[in-house]
Amino acid sequence: MLTPADKIRVYQEAKKELDRLIQENKIAAEQQLKRTQDINAANSVIYFLSKDIETPDGADPFVRSTAIEDFTEIAPNINYTHNGTWQDKIKAVIKHANKVIKVYDMVEIMVAEEESGNTKYTQEQILGVVSNNTSKMVKDNMIKAYKSPKREKGYYYGNPIWWNGEILKDEFLPQQKEKILW
Repeated sequence: MLTPADKIRVYQEAKKELDRLIQENKIAAEQQLKRTQDINAANSVIYFLSKDIETPDGADPFVRSTAIEDFTEIAPNINYTHNGTWQDKIKAVIKHANKVIKVYDMVEIMVAEEESGNTKYTQEQILGVVSNNTSKMVKDNMIKAYKSPKREKGYYYGNPIWWNGEILKDEFLPQQKEKILW
């Protein structure tokens, strides 16, 4: 049987270990974000240069490891808190995507995250809350909206620091699918 002093000691040790693990997790998330930014930068250069050249192996050199489709699974380093505000959740998803993202893509990520937290929100409920909150967050300058020049329906949303004035920096542009014209 543990004495009260032993319980306090074990509690303090467990808390110290948890704090250490949380700090390690933050460092790992920052490193992953930096790697993702480096990948995006390298992809931009390769994509730009590959338009005019043929690669020696004939393969498409553009790595699509940061496409929106890759963010629909639960990511271990997303800073998504189930008991946080919806605005905090939206910011976590945008930060995780590391590029502007549409509401429907945010909702896909959030549905997976909410299911992992055993919450009872439906996709429709999450869509309604996210739609309302993104509008309010744009109005309050917490996030910015980006309208694609490709006449796509809807807006993309991102961190305000991703813009130079009113122009979205290239590394944060969405990975857009080309429309097939018949």
